[in-house]
Amino acid sequence: MTSLVDAAAAPATAPRPATGARAAAAAVALAAAGCGLWLAAHHPLSAGAALAAFAATALAMAVWPLAWPVLLPALWPWLALAPWSGWISFEEVDLLVLAVAAGGYARWALRPLPGRAMPGHAAATAGAWLLWLLWAAAVAVALQRGIADAGGWRFDWYDAYRGPMNALRLAKPTLALLLLLPLWQQQLASADGRADDRLTLGLALAHGGAALACVWERAVYPGLLNFSTDYRTTGLFWEMHVGGAALDGLLALTFPFALRLWWTARSRAGWLAAAAVALLGAYAALTTFSRILLLALPLGVAVMALLQAWPAAPGRRAAAGAAADVADVDDLAPGAGADARRGATATDGPCTGESGAAGRVSAGQWAAAGLLFAGVTAGAVLMFPGAGYRGMLALLGNAALLLLIGPRLPGLGRRNALAAGALALAAAPALLGAATLFHKGPYVVYALVWLAGAAAATGRDPRWRPAALAALLVGWACTVQVAWHWGGERAAAPAALSLLAPALGLLACGLRPGRRCWPDRLRWQAGLLAAMAVAAMLVGMAGGGAYLGERLSTTEHDQQGRWQHWTSALERLPDGRSRLLGVGLGRFLDHYALDATAGGRPGDLRLVAGDDGPLMRMIAGTHVQGWGELMRLSQRIERPLGRVELQLVLRNLIDAELHAEVCLKHLIYADACTAVQRKLPASAGRWQTVTLLLDGSALQADPWYAKRFAVFSLATESSLQPVDLRSVSLRDQRGVELLANGDFAQGGQRWFFSSDRNHLPWHAKNMIVHLLFEQGWLGLLALAAPALAAAAALWRGRAHPLAPALAGALAGFWVVAMIDSLLDMPRVATLFLLLTAVATMQHRAPRPGTKRAP
Repeated sequence: MTSLVDAAAAPATAPRPATGARAAAAAVALAAAGCGLWLAAHHPLSAGAALAAFAATALAMAVWPLAWPVLLPALWPWLALAPWSGWISFEEVDLLVLAVAAGGYARWALRPLPGRAMPGHAAATAGAWLLWLLWAAAVAVALQRGIADAGGWRFDWYDAYRGPMNALRLAKPTLALLLLLPLWQQQLASADGRADDRLTLGLALAHGGAALACVWERAVYPGLLNFSTDYRTTGLFWEMHVGGAALDGLLALTFPFALRLWWTARSRAGWLAAAAVALLGAYAALTTFSRILLLALPLGVAVMALLQAWPAAPGRRAAAGAAADVADVDDLAPGAGADARRGATATDGPCTGESGAAGRVSAGQWAAAGLLFAGVTAGAVLMFPGAGYRGMLALLGNAALLLLIGPRLPGLGRRNALAAGALALAAAPALLGAATLFHKGPYVVYALVWLAGAAAATGRDPRWRPAALAALLVGWACTVQVAWHWGGERAAAPAALSLLAPALGLLACGLRPGRRCWPDRLRWQAGLLAAMAVAAMLVGMAGGGAYLGERLSTTEHDQQGRWQHWTSALERLPDGRSRLLGVGLGRFLDHYALDATAGGRPGDLRLVAGDDGPLMRMIAGTHVQGWGELMRLSQRIERPLGRVELQLVLRNLIDAELHAEVCLKHLIYADACTAVQRKLPASAGRWQTVTLLLDGSALQADPWYAKRFAVFSLATESSLQPVDLRSVSLRDQRGVELLANGDFAQGGQRWFFSSDRNHLPWHAKNMIVHLLFEQGWLGLLALAAPALAAAAALWRGRAHPLAPALAGALAGFWVVAMIDSLLDMPRVATLFLLLTAVATMQHRAPRPGTKRAP
């Protein structure tokens, strides 16, 4: 529909916005500021802090209006306080979007930014705007139907999934999109033309933030290398308290931008940091144990590579060929090609001494790299059972040294190679012997040898290269010793065998006189090493724990269950009107509960009005009530000291089973618990006071590097009649009250809930089924139109530097959307809609010299 690339002449200054546009911007700024201040003033944790943060953010956006594509995505994974606040209908990201809008539109109204004219931009984006307005209209229809289906409008700060507020909750992403799109168009027209770089940085920071949260979670709860426990990482995505793939969706959307940042970074420190972000993201993705994410991320990268490699036009093919002719110096003889090599370096990327996107990698070099990758992966498979992670890390260290040294071998000469071998033979016995003299000696000696080899390989003086080769050879011997030290005799032989592939790679590099076995570019070598590291992670997960194998073994069974779930959901559409328009936003759960089979109704928690104030009404589902299937009413508390006394004021018409616990947990997986169960006799409608005791001293101490959250939870296992709860009190042996809002006088403030295992009732588990159920064919077609327009625009404008990353992100997201709803998680849905809109509305020729992903 639209193209990402505008064949515009030299930029000219854009005309100043008309008075009407500035007046409209002022009105939007006032409306956003008013809504934001109102929300902040009602924040459950601290209204004062929320107001101050909102005002500071809005002011910053007014002063630096072009910074929001960095700030907004970077904060996206972190603004997740629902488990502490109890807010679900509203959340902190709403305040962030409103603050960006208030500041951005205020600056637009008061002092518009200098811009540049983009011929044809307004006409080209008119069609895209029409598509998004049609989507907004479809959402408005579904919002009205959802409110009506929930019994009419009633406002509640803490209404969750079963009332009309849920319809508003799912409409917020579209409202946010309509606020942010004009600001994005202002970015595109900005005089500096760096909107792409700002968005890339922001999304890469989002990826890094989500990954860091996952690393922290794994380190604090199951352990970084514990892949056997049934524990799936959730990060800071509280939306997964009832299942769902919120983390998967965000990782799929942001991973290609982390790769783009890695390639376009202008300094060595920058691309190293970006590479670390991408690797952390790969670890986070693997520890979700999400089978669909194992498909979505590689597919996103493949789409990114396809758009990068496929020529957009004959002109581009000619330019690419000319660039390759200039920069292809990898196959020159070491002596004769020095001048040509220096000339090519002048056209390389910003990192000193590294070829940029223009450098061509020959088929032989790709083959050598592929064989090295396969060999190191096979070596990891051989080595891991005996030598564990330490041996596998040593193997990766050897691969890193070989990548550095390999391209330098053709210039080393036979005499220097023999000298390096003699030096290794002389030094190895002494170093291996020294490693046996102190605790963990093999690890220390290996690290010192590796550092010496890396320093010699990257040094400017070529006289040190024989020492680098000698360090590589000694490092191989140290690797066998590391394996022996960890796993004993049984680990030594596989470790020695795993070195066969690097040895063959070294031999191949030495046997290619005048030709490099792979490019002498640190960024390229780091990319190959990162791929090896991800493969090693997979080997460790498969060999170090049974959980991944269990997940993969149940794939076919789960597919059948999902298919039945989707079919059942669509069969619940009552009539032709519902099939056309859907039953309404946010209404999937209630319809599932009403039409559920006898053994499939989900539990429910809701506040109701009582004679003496609000009550919490709790009822269990009719499914099997295992530990993970309980629907828990929860609150995060201070770690209790000693014995804990729980006092409940409740009533139950029939005998009821009550479950209470204090656990150390992050979201839905308990790390340690003290729990008690009590069978309550029927109270005949009268209030009764129940006292239960829990042993708080049974909770494990925290690790030194992090504090685990203590969570109090209450649940009922009775599915025939509800239990009404009037008040809850929890005190430890100091007499300190650990619960806030125990009488529910502030509604659901500070209270949260979770369903750890029973997730199907909460989600359609497919974005297309979700759209058909809640918005009907109208909603599905209204979203399909801009999605297809985005795909067409990305393909036609694939020469644009942002196009490959955008295409990879959206492709990966749609893959995840095939097994989860995603649009019922506003944080993820907002980012998806925004990136889809960016793809349909970006019309700017790339800046001269802009680097593209490899």
